Formats: sequence, C-alpha cells, structure tokens
Amino acid sequence: MIELHNVTKRYGDFRAVDDVSFSLPAGESLALWGSNGAGKTTLLRCLLGAPRYEGTIAVDGVSPAKNAKEARRRIGYVPQVVPVFDLKVGEMIQLTARLRGADLEQGLRRLDEFGLAATIDKPVASLSGGMKQKLALTLAL
Repeated sequence: MIELHNVTKRYGDFRAVDDVSFSLPAGESLALWGSNGAGKTTLLRCLLGAPRYEGTIAVDGVSPAKNAKEARRRIGYVPQVVPVFDLKVGEMIQLTARLRGADLEQGLRRLDEFGLAATIDKPVASLSGGMKQKLALTLAL
C-alpha cells in the first residue's frame, strides 16, 4: 500500500529525512516515534505530497510527487494539531465525507465506535483535546 525507497528531504544542507525506506501493506498501521526534530512530520508531509523530496514514494501505486491529491485520497492521516472549523461534529463528518467521496453513514458509525455519538451536535471547538484526536481519527478512517 505504501512504499518508500531512499527518501531524503533536505532544507539547504540540513537533512530532515535521511535515506528512509520501508513498505507498509494494506490494512496495516504505522506509528512514527522519535524526538522533536527527528523528521516524523516531514516524512508524513512527503507521503502527502507537500514538499519535494529525493527518492520514491508510492501510495497504492500513486506517486505523491506527481499526484498528491490522489495519493492523499488513498490514506488516512491524523495531524498533530486538529484543525478546528466553526462546525459541529456532525457537520464536520458530513463535510469530510463529501470532500473525500466517502460514505456518510460509515463516518457516523465510526463516531459511535469511538464513543463520540453524543457529541454530534456539539461544536468541534468545544471538544476536549482527547475528543478532538478521536474525531481526527474518525475522519481519517
């Protein structure tokens, strides 16, 4: 599902990501652990097609360097800081489903699976930090 071969991202002379290679089969999850500044976020941004990088990345056969939008459609990503819009939880689920061409009912079921069904009419901004992370995971899935 995800293949990285010799991925390097430089900022001038500084190598934020240095020769990373791995493969991740469909259905598997990956957690990146490391100290601040280790390149975790930069690597994820490469997977999402944000910066230019050396090496090759394929997300379900799609190169984020060539078609970032399509690569992003094929993976779920939970950012460190959840963007908060002036929306209610249910509206956020609806918006994300519409933007990603996903099944709205599945998104609503995920809310229930993560114990967030009671928050459907609450503003996203009113959720606790942990609840916002659960919502972000729901949206990514």
